[in-house]
Amino acid sequence: MECLRCTYENPADHKFCGKCGEPLLRVCAACGGENSLDNQFCGLCGADLKEPEVPKLLGERKQVTVVFSDLSGYTTISDKLDTEEVKEIMDCIFAGIIGIAAKYDGNVEKFLGDAAMIVFGLSKTHEDDALRAIKATTEIHAMVAELEPKMRLGADRQLIMHSGIDTGPVVITPADLANLAGATINLASRLADRAEAGEILVGKETYRQAERYFDFATLEPLSVKGKTDLVDAFKVLKPKDKPATVHRLSGLKAQHVGRQLELGELKETVELVQEGCGSIVAVSGAAGTGKSRLISEFRTARDVENIQWHEAYSYSYAQNIPYFLFTDLLSRAWQINEGDPPEEIREKIRSNTQRILGTEESVPYIGGLYSLKYPEIDEIDPEFFKSRLYDGIKGIIKGLSQAGPTILLLEDIHWADPSSIELLRSILTDMRSPVLILCTYRSHFSILGGEQILSLGSAYREIVLNNLSSAETQDMLESLLGTEDIPLELKQFVKASVQGNPFYLEEVINSFSESGTLGRVDGEWELSRSIDEIDIPQTVNGVIAARLDLLDQTTKRVLQEASVIGKSFHPEILRKITECPGQLD
Repeated sequence: MECLRCTYENPADHKFCGKCGEPLLRVCAACGGENSLDNQFCGLCGADLKEPEVPKLLGERKQVTVVFSDLSGYTTISDKLDTEEVKEIMDCIFAGIIGIAAKYDGNVEKFLGDAAMIVFGLSKTHEDDALRAIKATTEIHAMVAELEPKMRLGADRQLIMHSGIDTGPVVITPADLANLAGATINLASRLADRAEAGEILVGKETYRQAERYFDFATLEPLSVKGKTDLVDAFKVLKPKDKPATVHRLSGLKAQHVGRQLELGELKETVELVQEGCGSIVAVSGAAGTGKSRLISEFRTARDVENIQWHEAYSYSYAQNIPYFLFTDLLSRAWQINEGDPPEEIREKIRSNTQRILGTEESVPYIGGLYSLKYPEIDEIDPEFFKSRLYDGIKGIIKGLSQAGPTILLLEDIHWADPSSIELLRSILTDMRSPVLILCTYRSHFSILGGEQILSLGSAYREIVLNNLSSAETQDMLESLLGTEDIPLELKQFVKASVQGNPFYLEEVINSFSESGTLGRVDGEWELSRSIDEIDIPQTVNGVIAARLDLLDQTTKRVLQEASVIGKSFHPEILRKITECPGQLD
């Protein structure tokens, strides 16, 4: 069943899209019957299925990432060029900024003279808005740098951007999106003012959320207008050669707790691969249950030392890039880096394809993934291109395995683009090579249907990660703090609020520690104040907010109403206050 929102093809028995979570059926409010989304009236009782008018959403507190990007040298250009020429240059730059921002789901809120303000997470929250903001800003800097030679401005009229980025909360209402204000916006603007030509400076929270993906230089704390305290600032250097998979690179960390059974299952599959048998393992679980940590522990195990390891990652921001998962796989395997000249990429593809397959027949199809031009594929039939690409990718995976036992890790495939998912399913259902294909994804997604899983038999297994038990959560808390002597109030808070999610627990404890709410006094951990008032850490808030933004407007409005009552309540209370009574169930 095709999803009307993202066009993803779902199994017939699915009620929600396995990719974007959109409902695939319309439920009748009168009788509960399930209808096609195309139906105007219920097929069981005849009731009108038209959605009633939904009350407007109330204002909400959202976490956003704000970018201010400013043009260095604007005054010099304005003084030496005609007004129309300056306008033409700025129109060209602003058009490029709008296109790049849209690519990463950013909202260009305003242009102020020679500066642009872009907000990520405003209309729709993503878990990686901070990452999107930095990637978009680096592309804006590169776009302007490439534009300058075409303008023929002269040596004394350089076009160079300088930018500031900060992540934090704002309060917005749908009717007043254009008038955002707050500390986050102010700090992003101040950081842009302090950035030198070509620099991107980010605040502490942006740094925390992007440190797995970019290298930064830590600057001396800055004094900025409007802030009494010095502000931590970091300069973006370059994308990491190999992004980290674990959520947190600094702060308090716990030992791996409660996953020994699952780790044992993964180690069993290594023996199958060493015996020459192909195997597929799917590791699924809700956000924060420790999928990446489990894989990290597995990879460092002694059993995996003599096995080839190849990996690829899906990212939220790349969901609209066809075959991104496999482009990422080849780029990592063949050291194709961002910024490599096209001719260098072309040669890496040619030489590696020839080495693995013994022929260059697949080169144009692989090269097509990198937007390289080949006369062989000009005006080629799309189905023929897809067939030859599939053959090439399958041949490369088989060729990689011939050098020895091989593990192929594909992380976060719930974010993979539809083209990658279709190709992956073809590979999985046609397994002929001694490769362990290890896929991780969130529980709302499913890589294979029931019949496909049955056809694979013992070659397929799924490991489902649930939240930790109370005892395991206590063990992890003790591991984080390095002691069994933990304040009672903290224990009670963790038990009531964290509910066994490892990511949430680690972020909450680090948030308390970094804010000074939790600290050591004479060697003992103590709370400096009640933790009832502590906000959810912004890293966790981003995960939750991204899920909320997937809800339809009615459901989100009911959720807002319910949140006023409290975490637990009797349905009748909500029924009496809601403005959406017809759809409450």
